[in-house]
Amino acid sequence: NQAVIYLGPFKEVLDDDGHRLERGRRHAVCDKTFQLYRKEPYKNFFAFIEPLEEIPAGEAKPFACGAIRIRHPQETKGQNHNVTTDAGQCCDGGNGGCC
Repeated sequence: NQAVIYLGPFKEVLDDDGHRLERGRRHAVCDKTFQLYRKEPYKNFFAFIEPLEEIPAGEAKPFACGAIRIRHPQETKGQNHNVTTDAGQCCDGGNGGCC
């Protein structure tokens, strides 16, 4: 259930395995790709999202990494995840002037 976010500098990249990653989007990846991106020279170009609950390698289900997909935050944060900030309560008291 791990995911990565490509931070840039390019709008999108295509790696040697054919994974197309758009800047700023949360992408579901297999463990092989996740571990590879955590190493040099890639690690500074990604943010890494661990699953809410760690899944031991022996219990992990196979993941079809050939077609990377956008991962919804609830998949890594849990299905009962609620937004922790109120978008309407901004620096101007929710009048929409600064947000």
